[in-house]
Amino acid sequence: MTRLAAFFLVLLALVLGMDRSLGLYDEGVILTGAMRAAAGDIPHAGFYTNYGPGVFYPIAILFKLFGETVWIERLYDTAMRAGIVIMAYSLVAEVASRRIAVAVAAASFLWLLGIGFYGYPLFPVTLLALVAAALIQPALVGDVSSRRLFFAGAVVALAALTRYDVGFVLFIGLGGPLVATKQWRAVAMYIVGTAVVFLGCVAVYAFFAPLGPFWHDIFVFSIPSYAPMRSLPFPGLQDIRQEPDNIAVYSTIVTCIALAALLAAERRSLAARSRAHWLALTFTVLATLFYLKGLVRVSPIHLMSSILASLIALGAVGEIASRHGRGTRIAFAILALAAGATALQSTASALAQRAAQRTIGLWSPCRMPPSELAGRFDCFLVDANRRRAYALVAHETTPGERVFVGLGRHDKIHINDVLSYFAMGRMPATRWHHFDSGLQTSEPIQREMVGELESRKVRFVILETTWDGIAEPNGSGQSSGVRVLDDYLRGAYSAVAQFGDVYVLERKAP
Repeated sequence: MTRLAAFFLVLLALVLGMDRSLGLYDEGVILTGAMRAAAGDIPHAGFYTNYGPGVFYPIAILFKLFGETVWIERLYDTAMRAGIVIMAYSLVAEVASRRIAVAVAAASFLWLLGIGFYGYPLFPVTLLALVAAALIQPALVGDVSSRRLFFAGAVVALAALTRYDVGFVLFIGLGGPLVATKQWRAVAMYIVGTAVVFLGCVAVYAFFAPLGPFWHDIFVFSIPSYAPMRSLPFPGLQDIRQEPDNIAVYSTIVTCIALAALLAAERRSLAARSRAHWLALTFTVLATLFYLKGLVRVSPIHLMSSILASLIALGAVGEIASRHGRGTRIAFAILALAAGATALQSTASALAQRAAQRTIGLWSPCRMPPSELAGRFDCFLVDANRRRAYALVAHETTPGERVFVGLGRHDKIHINDVLSYFAMGRMPATRWHHFDSGLQTSEPIQREMVGELESRKVRFVILETTWDGIAEPNGSGQSSGVRVLDDYLRGAYSAVAQFGDVYVLERKAP
């Protein structure tokens, strides 16, 4: 089977096992952000985001070509996942037996099938990381190609334009082994490729939009505030009992330590290291750095890049471990079995849950009743109360009219329904549609939001109280005491409909 055929086979399997439930927050951020980008809003300048433009523009372009539907975003996401599986196989197959390469690809597939979180930017970034690593590997054993290294740097730059933080980690993680070989021409071309593409895109961005909003979103707010507002502790025994795939949070650490110990025990000179050594070293470094990056919210999805990198590193040391003593071979077998069992358990649990909730696959009705929402998320599921609220507002507004979707209270924020704008096909009335605690809970931002709502004379507002009582053990669980937006909404709007925890409000007559 060719790798292209394998790609489409994996793609089909991922689609057939897909969870058809829509993610209100994470997936909503991507869908609504891409809708805004397709309409001409520039990320950061036109709307707040802590992601790079590379998250939104590929999907926005696809929306322009094929229409704005969830299917476009889901197929894009699934193609990224299928690409990861094929790249994982290809990398390991270069240095290990086909059996080991298939096992690594299978474990990667299982994680990507079961994990959900569609549209999550870590998946395209992980695929870019694998492509860049593949381009760099020959140089580590002396086969230096300036063109290949330039393209490796360019791919790293694309990753940075998608997720700034992961791009920086990737640049260090792939550049480190190159520096270790002291092939300075290779290092120079890698840096040049990264700089040309990244700085070139920054220059193009600066031509169309000011850099001030970008600086605010990332350096003024996200970097200093994200961890205090969103950090979570490591999962405890109760968390693991409830969601056994949390064991990967710990098994990934053990795998990285074991791999590092094995590679250190080889005691080979740099010149004597084989491609298997370099691949294992590269992905052990990447798995470790990606793990450190995921320590703010410690869960399998936030550590997925680290988990996948550790699987590739584990596959790369398969042949190396076979040359060591019985103890090393047993340790490798235990790690391999644990990695496979964790991936299998995660997928089996996710598929069983999807089957029980009837959200798996493409059977059951794929067509919504005729309404203004038809066509935007056919086959995909949103609970009935939200769907009724979406339909009401879509019916009462025109396609070019802006709306606002908020919470029952804005002095404390857990998450918000960002999907709603895309589902209704209505642009947000404010730059701040994607809520983050510490941002929309502050007085300056709330006053700016009130000014936007007032200047645009926004007629319809949706408010939801579902998450008002949730308080994580971090800064997001604390009230800011700021109620400027809440006071404005109570004074300027009145409720016209209620669907469970979802309220539809209309502007009061002057």
